[in-house]
Amino acid sequence: MNRNSINLPTKHGRTIALAVAAVCLSLSEAAAVATFTEDFTTNAASWKISSGGADPAYFPTGGPDNSAYISNSFNFASTDTGSNVVLFRGQDNFNSSSDAFVGNWIADGVTEFTLAIRHDFGSDLSFFVRFATPNNSPAVSGVVPTLVPTGVWTQLTIQIDPSNVILTSEGPPATTYNSTFSNVGNIQVAIGTPASLGNQNTTVKFDIDKPHVTAVPEPTTAGMIALGAGWMCFRRRTRRTQGTAEFRKLSLKNSKAREAARTAVS
Repeated sequence: MNRNSINLPTKHGRTIALAVAAVCLSLSEAAAVATFTEDFTTNAASWKISSGGADPAYFPTGGPDNSAYISNSFNFASTDTGSNVVLFRGQDNFNSSSDAFVGNWIADGVTEFTLAIRHDFGSDLSFFVRFATPNNSPAVSGVVPTLVPTGVWTQLTIQIDPSNVILTSEGPPATTYNSTFSNVGNIQVAIGTPASLGNQNTTVKFDIDKPHVTAVPEPTTAGMIALGAGWMCFRRRTRRTQGTAEFRKLSLKNSKAREAARTAVS
């Protein structure tokens, strides 16, 4: 008998086999988005500072916990007051963060996006994050109410929820939210140019670190993962039970053989 095989009663064997097949199929079809933080450990991880793919400056230390971070120095001389400026781009077409942020955020249970940001303007600034599909439309923007003081690493937090009032859709709210977050491809960190910077020959250094998504698996996904773990425990226990039964059977056989040998001698 093959030591790795397990002979189960037909009904139980069929039920467990079907359950395991369902788990494997579900996991193979699941999107890749999971809780993830981009630490920029060795480089800019293919994040960019322009639609043309210009690279940000990279610093190996100096981040929120003296970690690595990326930077963009932007001059506002040709930028009108109120104009939106995208400062950093984590995009599917750039393979930013190896596309760790790309996928169906709704199905994968993404509940939150956070980011550490810093600037050296000299006055408080407000930022927003734009989430878009790989085609860059439709999109949803989150205008973070937290004002970022100069020279201080500040965490921006956006709850990914259709009831979040800071999320603004570029189109009909209900359909745009679902269309965007079921197919996220681009994350763009931006600023609306304030009057104090509009058309000013002023260069501001912007820094970001640790863009992060928090994903909570749906109950069905968590249940299937638990089922898979249960199957592995069942398999190990069955192996131990079979091993014990075979050992007892062999011991009984050897005992009978010794008894027969003693009888023959006497």
